[in-house]
Amino acid sequence: MTLENLTVKEKVKVVLKEFGLDFKIKKIKRKFKYEGETIISPYFDLLNTKTLSVINSVKDSYCISQNKDVVKLVLEGASKYEDLSVHAGGSINEGRKVYLQLRIKGDAKIGKDTVQRFITILDSNDGSTALSVGIGDRTLSCKNQFFYFYSKGQSKFRHSVSLKDRMKEIPELIRLGLEQSMRMTEIYKELEAIKVIGLLDANELINHLVGIDRTMDKKVLAELPTRQINVMNTLYDNITNELNDKGYNLWGLLSGVTRWTTHDKQAPKRHNGRVESQMCGTNYETNLKALKWVCNKGGVEL
Repeated sequence: MTLENLTVKEKVKVVLKEFGLDFKIKKIKRKFKYEGETIISPYFDLLNTKTLSVINSVKDSYCISQNKDVVKLVLEGASKYEDLSVHAGGSINEGRKVYLQLRIKGDAKIGKDTVQRFITILDSNDGSTALSVGIGDRTLSCKNQFFYFYSKGQSKFRHSVSLKDRMKEIPELIRLGLEQSMRMTEIYKELEAIKVIGLLDANELINHLVGIDRTMDKKVLAELPTRQINVMNTLYDNITNELNDKGYNLWGLLSGVTRWTTHDKQAPKRHNGRVESQMCGTNYETNLKALKWVCNKGGVEL
């Protein structure tokens, strides 16, 4: 996206419109009728002004972070670095969550693979998650996507009275995201250097993720639902493909899982549903579980 020669206000407007983030959230006092009386609830409805849908109900203490404010701070933070540019963004589940990605100039080389690097900012408009800053990577050979949001307190903001002040820290967190991206690249390289023996380690990882593997008693497997067996076999196929492509190493094992979650594993069937699952849903949890497993297997510090 080209944002050169535009004012900050113009840049924000372009980004909001380009990625469908040009809506606001309003906190509206909830009222209802009961036996002719108007009852005022202690809760407030959060209204998406673009879709006119209520995305959640919250207490009065909940503080809204508007898309335009988040985008403005992200752009200000990114402007301090020549190697950052706005790459993608979007709305998830009718605006309940929103995200923005910054492309980091300079791809990482992991073996014969090329990995594009991103800083990802994820926020919720419904209060379901904190505003978080993490990384996002994409392997060019197979378009695998991997997100990792750090659990450290300084990279997550709750929607409380301190939110507006803490949001001002976003530019500094972008700097932290750059450092974390470099560290993740080092981790990938360490994993790529650690060999695995055939499918022995794959069997263990698959069992860790889906609870079954092909080494189990055939009678036990035969009694399982067809869907569960199909999930296992699809995961085996993805891991085998990636091991053959990337070599029999821990990076190949991890890539098999991210290939599975990116292309085959179940995800919500709605706009940006797969991105949603990769970024903050069950597929995110699966990828994180696999990353922790391969790091533990190889003695790599995460």
